[in-house]
Amino acid sequence: MWRVSARTLILVLILIVCGQVAGSDIRAVPCTIGSPGQTGECAIILDQVSAGLSEFEIQVLLTDRAIGEITGIQFPSWAGLNSKSGVPSDSVILKAVDTGKRINPGDKEVVLGTLTIRGDSPGTSEIQVKVIGVKDEGGTPYSIPGRNGTLTVMEASTTPLASATPTLPVPLTIPVTTIPTVALPTSTLPPINSITTPVPTFVIPTVPLPPVTSQPTTIPSVIPPSPTLPPVNTETTPVPTVVDPTPSPTPVETGSANGESTPLPTQTPVMDDDTADAGAGRDSPAAVRGALCIDSLPQNARIIVDGRASGITPVCLTLDGGIHEISLSTEHGFSWSGNISVIAGQTLSLPAITLQKPPTYVISVSAGPYGTVFPSGNVEVVAGEDAEFYFTPNPGYRLDSVWIDGVSMEPSLLVSFVSVSENHVLSGTFSPIPPPVAYFAANETDGYAPLTVGFRDQSRGDITVHQWEFGDGTGSGDPSPVHVYDNAGTYTVILGVCGGGGCDTIRSEGLITVRQRDPLVANFSANTTSGQVPLMVQFEDLSTGSPDAWLWDFGDGNYSEDRSPAHLYTSEGLFTVRLTVANEQDTAVSEKEEMVNVSHAAIGGSIGFILVQCNLEGAQIYLDNVFQGTIQNGTLTVPVYVTGTPFNTIRVKDDGFLIYSGPIKAYPSENQTLTLTIPSITTRSVNTTATRFDVPDLLANATYTLPSLLNQ
Repeated sequence: MWRVSARTLILVLILIVCGQVAGSDIRAVPCTIGSPGQTGECAIILDQVSAGLSEFEIQVLLTDRAIGEITGIQFPSWAGLNSKSGVPSDSVILKAVDTGKRINPGDKEVVLGTLTIRGDSPGTSEIQVKVIGVKDEGGTPYSIPGRNGTLTVMEASTTPLASATPTLPVPLTIPVTTIPTVALPTSTLPPINSITTPVPTFVIPTVPLPPVTSQPTTIPSVIPPSPTLPPVNTETTPVPTVVDPTPSPTPVETGSANGESTPLPTQTPVMDDDTADAGAGRDSPAAVRGALCIDSLPQNARIIVDGRASGITPVCLTLDGGIHEISLSTEHGFSWSGNISVIAGQTLSLPAITLQKPPTYVISVSAGPYGTVFPSGNVEVVAGEDAEFYFTPNPGYRLDSVWIDGVSMEPSLLVSFVSVSENHVLSGTFSPIPPPVAYFAANETDGYAPLTVGFRDQSRGDITVHQWEFGDGTGSGDPSPVHVYDNAGTYTVILGVCGGGGCDTIRSEGLITVRQRDPLVANFSANTTSGQVPLMVQFEDLSTGSPDAWLWDFGDGNYSEDRSPAHLYTSEGLFTVRLTVANEQDTAVSEKEEMVNVSHAAIGGSIGFILVQCNLEGAQIYLDNVFQGTIQNGTLTVPVYVTGTPFNTIRVKDDGFLIYSGPIKAYPSENQTLTLTIPSITTRSVNTTATRFDVPDLLANATYTLPSLLNQ
């Protein structure tokens, strides 16, 4: 079945030649494997990280596939995103991304991956390193060479077999200070089949001795000599074993190549001195061991004997007598397995075993113009194996669609098929990447130095690079930076963006205006500073230096944070007024001692309120020609005694406007508020006469109670 790999973040790197980093290369460390069938660890190392390392892709190839095969790949812990091609193989591709930015410029001897290699036959093979692509810590590709290493597989130690042919003479080998051992061949003497058979011992004082070996041994028993000496067993064993040369029965081989049996020929009782030692009992006497010669079609098949790698075909193996499990396989899926009986002291030469090819399926892979896919064409995949395909768009293009067996899939640069069990068709198309459109916004465009401005990128399209110029000689590469303007002036801001489809720039002339603040000085005034209880005072802020916060202390325990508040004094006394102003840089205070003088009321009584509503900000309000205050935020509240003589008229004055005058036809009760709404007033430039208006009757829902005033 197929599926699209979720590893979409693993990119197929495209090498862009940007100059080679001097003194750096990626090398394969030379490694040695003790004998065929064993494995070794071989590291791939970047000797010096000159320009940084964020991504890499390399290919490692064993040039002589008969020597060994790559069976595993281990990535280091810093390689957060990594992938490799399938193993076992004589060629692999390693890719990884430093997601945690743990590799820095200047690092040395950085391990990119460790290969596990199995030795298949003695010899040497070049470990070829090809650098496909490398990117520095900023994501910019650069060139770096690969340096090849050497794989060496040592010869396996072997024990030679004794001759099984009684007519071949063998030199007598006698250790120093020991007595040689010879076998007594007579036509009537039966073979000696057990080391426990008693043998008479004689001393031979006059026989000349041949050259001796330096290998020590124990003193064996000796058979009296006869006129004709047969070959002597050269194994260093306490008692030699003589092999009966009588022809043996034909051995039986059972096995299959994908379920088929292959009959074996009659064994040939000829020993081969050059057979390889593959048996489990290497130190067994030669007389209890035999040889097996195997070839295959095709050749260079890996041989596994009793679960142990034993070289490649064709080869002759030295094995213990008995039945052995033999399996042959090639990297292309050809295989055979079976049981073969080996007879001690004899060589079994098998005819070439024809390996059967397993079922394969074809994945037809293609890519449209403006990009490639690897591998491509009709790709054969062995049944049950996985396959991966990499799409690579040309510069300025992107992968637009992926189709598998006629079904549209989510575009992914890496497509994986898992456990292939049928034929498939894979194709991909590419389209131009649209050019980006640069655009941005700023949260502040006018203010006092130092002015902090937050810029927000609102560009559209595929964007990988941002470049800001703030107009004061500084810039940034962040998508949405924050910048501080320290000096007064007017600044032009430029944003450039680039992506796979090209670049675009936007320029905003004189966008930012930064002003220098005047020194912060607190000051204020009041419309009146003396009067009888209750006294309404309108304060006006006159501070300079652009304050943006105010705190009033009216001296009677009351406070306000309005810029120009009105305050009602309800008790007599002298009151000191204090104004504190502040901005982002400074704080200033203005204090006026005993500024407000509130005297005892000549006439006491209950208090009501007249609320004047007017759309002329700062207009002056008079009741019976007595100034009461100015309009602030569209209103002015005037306290009045409801038990005294009521006010009869209201007048509104403002520069540039006609004077408005009208009668007060209703009056508030105790703790109630009468609302008087002044109609629109005509400017002096228009020759009209202000009209009087009728004050509406007092409404119940326009009253409120002031307990604090009742308790004064």
